[in-house]
Amino acid sequence: MDILIDNKKIKFEKKDFKTLGLVIEEVNKLLEKEGKMLYNIYVNGQLLVENNMVGGEKINVVEILTKSPKSIILEAISDMEIYIEKYFETIDLLDLEMEWENDLRMISVSFEVVAGLDWIYNILMSIKENTALDLLYEDFDSIIEDYEECMNNISQAMESKDTHVLQEILEYEMSDLLMELKENIEGYYENILKEEMRDRKFA
Repeated sequence: MDILIDNKKIKFEKKDFKTLGLVIEEVNKLLEKEGKMLYNIYVNGQLLVENNMVGGEKINVVEILTKSPKSIILEAISDMEIYIEKYFETIDLLDLEMEWENDLRMISVSFEVVAGLDWIYNILMSIKENTALDLLYEDFDSIIEDYEECMNNISQAMESKDTHVLQEILEYEMSDLLMELKENIEGYYENILKEEMRDRKFA
């Protein structure tokens, strides 16, 4: 089996990779030392899609494409701005669901909304771990704390199937937090981009 990382063939001494999972595990250890993150995986020339299992065919070539954590964060921030716009559109639909008293439909839609909110939380934590943004924005840590608390409240409301409380949290508490993030997104992006450019300059 040939293993390439960013088009460079890599040899792992005394490693017998019987599964793709073992390859990825070892590659991630190497990338962590180099300050990189796995971005895409190609198996026998085919892009490995998330949750897609490799069939029984023999694995001849594994190609790994990487990016720096900050470059991945920058992409995610751009997507996050789009998601926030969609969030407010969805909240308007949830208002209609409440008018129709369709609790089951609202819970179903809310699960989709919460999946997106979890994704935003992961982005915020990645920003905190991989950038100096919390030093530039004094309120960044408090935004994360408020976000965590809001997510806990959403989880409790969903567990108890209290759609009225859930609607209030999504419409007011979470909406306020997302609006604050939206107002800061451009500044976040610009400052992280500056960090990324400095990293590349001194790499």
